[in-house]
Parts: sequence; C-alpha cells; structure tokens
Amino acid sequence: MMLGMNFTRTLLLALGLVGCGQDEPGLRTELFAASCAELQACNCDDPQFTDADECARVYAVQYADIEGTATVLGLKVDTACFLGGLPVTSHHCATYLEFYDEPLPACSYCAPVHGDVVAGEACVAYDGFSDCAQGLRCAEQRCVDPCDPGDVVVPCDPGETCPPGFYCGYNGEGCRPTPQIGDPCWPECGKGLVCEYWRDKPVCGPMPEEGERCYQWCAGDLKCIAGVCGVPPKGGEPCPDHVCDDDSECDWNTLVCQGHAEIGESCGLGQTSCVRAAYCNYDVGRCEPDHELGGPCGFPYECIGGLRCAGEPPVCSVPEAYICER
Repeated sequence: MMLGMNFTRTLLLALGLVGCGQDEPGLRTELFAASCAELQACNCDDPQFTDADECARVYAVQYADIEGTATVLGLKVDTACFLGGLPVTSHHCATYLEFYDEPLPACSYCAPVHGDVVAGEACVAYDGFSDCAQGLRCAEQRCVDPCDPGDVVVPCDPGETCPPGFYCGYNGEGCRPTPQIGDPCWPECGKGLVCEYWRDKPVCGPMPEEGERCYQWCAGDLKCIAGVCGVPPKGGEPCPDHVCDDDSECDWNTLVCQGHAEIGESCGLGQTSCVRAAYCNYDVGRCEPDHELGGPCGFPYECIGGLRCAGEPPVCSVPEAYICER
C-alpha cells in the first residue's frame, strides 16, 4: 500500500527531516534488496526500474517519507506492512492468469502508518492514513474495522483497492462488500459465483450443476443447453441446440457435432477448428502444431497455451508478470 505523501514530504523538507537531492543520507535501501531483486527477475517488457539499486532507492525514499510523517504526527511505522504492500511481495512474478487464479485471501487490513486509537473512538484522518490502531480505518470520524464496518461507510477513491471481499463503490459509496450468494449482481458477483439472470431480480448464485437452470456458465465440463446445464453432445452426435463439447463444434447445416480437425488436415474460414495444441495456418489451409517456447510466430494463437507472441522478430515467449504494469 503506497501512500500519497506529497504534502507531508513538503512539510518534512521544510523541517529538515528528509533531504531533496540524489544523495539523501540514511535511506534504508537494505530493506528492499530482496523484493527489488525479485522484481527485476520478473519477465517485464518495460521494467519499472533500470536495476535493483534504483528500485530499492525509490522504495526507500517512500519509506523515509512515512517515517518522517510518523515522527511529525506522533504515529507509528509498521515496516512489515509497508513491505507487504509492495506488488512483488503480494503477487511475486505471477502472470495475469496465475494472478486471477489465486484464491481470495481472508479479509485483512494494515496501514504502514498508524496510531493507537481503538475501535469506536474518535479519530483524525490524514493523507492516506490515520491515528487509528493497526487494522482499523478512520471512517465517519471514528475508528472501524474495514472488514466489518457495519453501517459505516469506509471511504475510497474509484479504482482504489479495498480489503479482500470488498470493492470500491461508485458515487461516494465507499468500500462495499463484494456480492455473494443471494445478493444483487452489482457490479459483479464474487469469485466462483454467477449471476442468475433468469430471476425477476437477478442475484448471485453458485455455478449451476447438471439439471439446474443456467444463463451462460455451468460447473465443470457441463454446458448451458436451452437454459439448463447438461452433458454436451460429442463428435458424431446431434446438436439441435448448437452446443457441443470442447473437442467438437456444431455443423449448423447438419446439426451434428463435428470433431476438430487433426494436425495436417484442412482448416480455414467456415471450416471446423483445429484440435487442442494446434492452430490453423491460413496461408496453407491446414492445422499445424502450436509452437513451443522460442518458436517463431505471427499471432498469439500460434503459440502453445499460456505463451504469448512477442519480440522482434516475434517468437513464442513467457507471459509478462502481472505486476509489470502495477
């Protein structure tokens, strides 16, 4: 969690508590050596820092800011919380797909700068922190647990990260609980849930099983067929509802599931797709094996699952880490 400290940094410069040049003394760069080394090792096309030393210095300056702020205001610094808020600490070098597959952690909150005011007592909010005790937020002028705020609106800016299980609402709504089973589907349901649109008032529900009503998604390998989850037909079987399993597709002329074309067989616009781990080479009109890591490519679909087409000349490459653009 990086704090907005522009006004406090100006104050601290005036008090002489931090420097303003490139050689500020006393920077705790050693605190960030391991995190910055890992960040530099992540696969990023456009690294955030030129090297690990620059990375450590940037974070150390931010850390010096909050230390100075805490000194001026008589608050405390939680070094572990500051380190835990660094993107590389939270997600390491996980790709986008790996990040979104991560299980939702239990709700928790920590502030790099905090005080000792207990829950329910009056508090003072500053620029991104408060004098509340660790784990509490200052909301409506009193300290509250952001994971259990009751009727109190915990403030946030659009796009700002709220504690796990919450999202930043619109029009000053603050951090709101992510919709769960039985809640209205707005703005979206919690992880692993779907919106039951067929209801008069759509609500979030579990992924529907075989024989249950559906709108689009079903559990496992089931498919939504005419509004009900069921086992989809496979190659050679009728597909009156234009739905087949993942290894075939419905021929809309014959309404029969056609197995995907094998490697070496013909493919192209208006024809069946290629089997898994293969792609259609439209230049020659036949299915060819997906390219491995380092293999030449023209489009991402020519690379084996999970790889991307990048570089000059373009080759199948490891996906960028999620934190590369954080």
